[in-house]
Amino acid sequence: FYPHVMITDRNGAVIENYDDSVFEYRKPRLNLGNRLVAELDFYPPQGYKNLYVVVYTKAADLQDVTYVAHPGRVDAEARGNYMPELKDIAVPRSLTGTVELDVAGPGFFNFTRLETPTNVTSSDQAKTDVVVQPDTKAYYFSTIEKAVAANDIPKALSLLDEAKALGIEGAQEVFVKAVNRKSAQ
Repeated sequence: FYPHVMITDRNGAVIENYDDSVFEYRKPRLNLGNRLVAELDFYPPQGYKNLYVVVYTKAADLQDVTYVAHPGRVDAEARGNYMPELKDIAVPRSLTGTVELDVAGPGFFNFTRLETPTNVTSSDQAKTDVVVQPDTKAYYFSTIEKAVAANDIPKALSLLDEAKALGIEGAQEVFVKAVNRKSAQ
C-alpha cells in the first residue's frame, strides 16, 4: 500500500495535503515488517469543529514498485556479519496494507472510520475516550486568563469554546472571574 494523506473539513475542502514524498521506507525490525512511515506535525486551525484524515493511494502508484531490503542483508546486518551483495527486492504496490495512525495531542480527537475498501485493513492506536489531563486543564485556564488580561476577548471565548468541547470543567468560571477582575481594574 503506497499512501497519500489528506486532511479535510466536513465539506471536503482540503486543509492539508501530504504526498508520498513525506513517507520513508524503514527496514523490518523486531515485530515490525517492511513499512513506509511518516511523522507529521499538524496543528488544526481554529474554527473547525471536525477534521477528517483520508489515507489513500493513487491508481498511478499501483503501476510502480517499492524496493525493500533483501532478507539476507537484513539478517546479516542484525547479526553483525559480512554484508552480502544482495540487491533490494522490488515489491509491486497494491490496494492492501495496514494503516496505523498514532495521534498525540491534548485529547480532543474523535475517530470515526469512514468508508474503507474491503481489502484495506486499519488499526487505530488512538483512543476515542476523552481523558482530560491536568496539564491540559491548567493550560486552558491560564491561557483564558492571559487572553482576558490582554483584552483579547475573542481569543478567550474561542479558548473557552475549545475547553467546553473537551469537557474541561471549570473553564466557564475561570473566564467569568477573569472578566470580573478585568472590569474591576
